Amino acid sequence: MSWKSVMPIQKRFKLVSRQAHPANSTVKIREGVVLGRKKFHVMAGPCSVEGEKQLLKTAEAVKAAGATVFRSGALQSQLAEEMFTMKNQWRRVAANTRR
Repeated sequence: MSWKSVMPIQKRFKLVSRQAHPANSTVKIREGVVLGRKKFHVMAGPCSVEGEKQLLKTAEAVKAAGATVFRSGALQSQLAEEMFTMKNQWRRVAANTRR
């Protein structure tokens, strides 16, 4: 065998702990917005979007409320259609590979 021993991990989230990674992490969202520094950021937005008009209206409200980052979930109607299309494409590919 290539391993010599097995050791249980005693702490949760060991790979992201300060012990494993002592330096601060930063993530650049866009020019002027970097997460992980001294400034506190608020990220807000809907879990799902049904259309462009709803998305823009929500983005304006989020910005007016003071959030620095806008996030949103998938466009629900498009997502369902794309998943259905991908499923049908996969069935055709799978059928062709069986031949």
